[in-house]
Amino acid sequence: MAVHQDGRVSACAVDYDGGFIAGNLQTESIADVWARLKTAMREPHREHRWADLPDICKGCGDWQVAGADYDPESVDGTRPFWFYEERTRP
Repeated sequence: MAVHQDGRVSACAVDYDGGFIAGNLQTESIADVWARLKTAMREPHREHRWADLPDICKGCGDWQVAGADYDPESVDGTRPFWFYEERTRP
């Protein structure tokens, strides 16, 4: 997530104009905003519900890092297409 100077929280740094705002840290807790991001961003990605993503996120390839080794909630089949070597693709 990215925090703008006025406290608004967007999903990532690519959304520098605030096309999707999950909340504002001046009026909400970071836990509440983080939970909203999970509902709006992570769950649709993991469940392959692409139409449910915020408009600014549709077509963005940056989210494809979901499923990386550092992600403790990694879900099989969510690694980006470029992660796999040709012989190991599922």
